[in-house]
Amino acid sequence: MARAGALIILVLALAACGAGDVVATSHRPGATARPVLTEQEQGNAEAAAAAAALQRRYRASTYVATRSWQSANALTATIDYMRASGSREYLADLRETYRAHHGRDTS
Repeated sequence: MARAGALIILVLALAACGAGDVVATSHRPGATARPVLTEQEQGNAEAAAAAAALQRRYRASTYVATRSWQSANALTATIDYMRASGSREYLADLRETYRAHHGRDTS
């Protein structure tokens, strides 16, 4: 449970960060200079990896081994990641969750 919470925080933090645009290159003797990811690109890659790790725990409209509030937070983190990155990769999971839970609340 703590691990899922940590992943949620990581996804939110990485999706929200937008650091500098400096590109570094490799300067080893005899090596061909190759660009290294910018801080923004690195942050984006880490956010994508965190979202993918979070979604590996997603099954049948919820997250495995979580309570409903944790599942809701994980789903919110996934939505936030998709908004920040423009990804539509987990849209089917969001649809499935909506369909499974729509109409359950009576208030």
